[in-house]
Amino acid sequence: MKKVKLKSLLGILTVMGLGCFCWNKAFANENLLEQEMAAIYVGDSLNLRDCVSESFLSYNYGDYNAENVGYNITYKWNNENAAPSCAKLENSTGMLTAVSDGTVKVDVTYTYKDVTETETISVELRSPEKIDAKYGDTITLDSAYVYDTSKYNYTFTENSVVLDDDGSIDILGFKDCDIYITGNNGKNIKVADVDVETPVFDDCGVIRAMGTESFIPKFKNYEAIENVEIEWNTGDANVAAVSDNKILALNEGTTSITARIESHLGDIVEVKSNITVTNPSFSEEEVAVAKNKTSKVTLNGICEYSVIDWNIGGNSSNKELSNGNDVYCAYFTEAGEVFGQYEGIENVKICVDGKVISCNVSVTDPEYSGSTIIMYKGGKRALNIKGIDTASSVVTYKSNNENIVTVDDKGVVNAKKVGKTKIIATADGKNIKISIEVCESKAFKAAMKAIAISKTKTVYSQANRMDKNKYDCSSLVWRVYSQYEVYFGKKSGWAPTAADIGLWCQKNGKAISLKALPATKLLPGDLVFYSYERNGRYKNISHVEMYTGNGKDVSASSRRNAVIHYDYNGSSSVVMIARPTK
Repeated sequence: MKKVKLKSLLGILTVMGLGCFCWNKAFANENLLEQEMAAIYVGDSLNLRDCVSESFLSYNYGDYNAENVGYNITYKWNNENAAPSCAKLENSTGMLTAVSDGTVKVDVTYTYKDVTETETISVELRSPEKIDAKYGDTITLDSAYVYDTSKYNYTFTENSVVLDDDGSIDILGFKDCDIYITGNNGKNIKVADVDVETPVFDDCGVIRAMGTESFIPKFKNYEAIENVEIEWNTGDANVAAVSDNKILALNEGTTSITARIESHLGDIVEVKSNITVTNPSFSEEEVAVAKNKTSKVTLNGICEYSVIDWNIGGNSSNKELSNGNDVYCAYFTEAGEVFGQYEGIENVKICVDGKVISCNVSVTDPEYSGSTIIMYKGGKRALNIKGIDTASSVVTYKSNNENIVTVDDKGVVNAKKVGKTKIIATADGKNIKISIEVCESKAFKAAMKAIAISKTKTVYSQANRMDKNKYDCSSLVWRVYSQYEVYFGKKSGWAPTAADIGLWCQKNGKAISLKALPATKLLPGDLVFYSYERNGRYKNISHVEMYTGNGKDVSASSRRNAVIHYDYNGSSSVVMIARPTK
């Protein structure tokens, strides 16, 4: 009998032990807190006990009777040595009240018999949201993520805002307002401060081109919505009038403009400014611009604040380039310059203050039809620029050195002094550099004559060097120059040798260098003397050539058996350069 009672007692203890084990094991798989983070607005309170899992609040030896549970829950700051000033905490009840914005952490500890569980909750304390809005805006409230609009009562200080079910607000009035909710502690908690910006016109007022359709000016800080009335008035109906409750720009000038706007919720605001009526047009009906260049085009009839859309398409004459795509010969850049893309004619359009205007743009490919210009002092020469539009192209000219040459607005060059320079021709925005070489009249004639001889049928001969169409280097130079009264010391008979011509030039002050010079230092008619070996003559000169301009010489060539016109080489064999007309 005693054995039976002992066994029964052991059974009861075993069951109790297993129950405690299962209870501990069950809580080991539970989170004490149902949430690790929460948020409230300044002035509101949060009962941290509400954040504890229901399982911990109702368990008691397997009986779900919260009245008899012997557990204990305590609350304290996560860091006791640094209690925050932004919130108050009642340690006994777990009531947390937001004093100012910030974030706090609270340790929540649950104790029951030999079970202790501690978890930390982080609470964000928020100040009222600052909202800058304009009429017609829809804005989602941050507070809607904290205080569900279906569970909390939202109120407004002004009739300017309508709350939607999704937690967003519609700005349907012009007055500023504050938004409140009824908090957990029963107090009115401010969650938002809405600043409704007053509708205004741009600082520069309203600009519109005359002759355009009637329109409603655009406001800043205003989003138009349906069923909102706007009443318009202008100060001078001759400049701008009201038509079908819109503004009609009539004549150039400036006048006042007033918009009286009644909001969706009934409040009224008056917006005042000026309207300037413009009459935009291009200064030229046709414009020329070189390919891959830009050109400025003048706009007339606009004001300082005119609104310009510089490129709204065109009507290209170069249809084969378009292939159905928007590829234009020319277009306007954002800087207001017309850019030439392909040769052709383009009717380019822009929109100014609501009015579309256009001009024809001719895209050209200007170039100088020639190489270096050879001139003599006192001579004149007209430049010929090709690839331009004779009707609309603009060509200007400038001399880099007016002491050597001048050029007039028609491109006529006047040679003033011996030397070299450049003329800059600017055609439709493209700069064209033209080299000019000016020499004395006799040197010019000699160079041109030498070039002409090189184009005839000639033979190189020393034995017959004075016969018709037969030349060696020195007889060529002497026979050409003697036609223009430069004889190198011998007026008739057998031509002097190259060395004798060189000696004469040296003795008569005609030498300009005793070594080679680059072509940039030479002028047409200059003589270039070469020495290839010792021959006992003056400076061992054995050959002479004539520089004819543009980097070329004329020479009687034994190797080519003819008088030739070829590139000047300026080799180290040059021992003297002379200018016979110096």
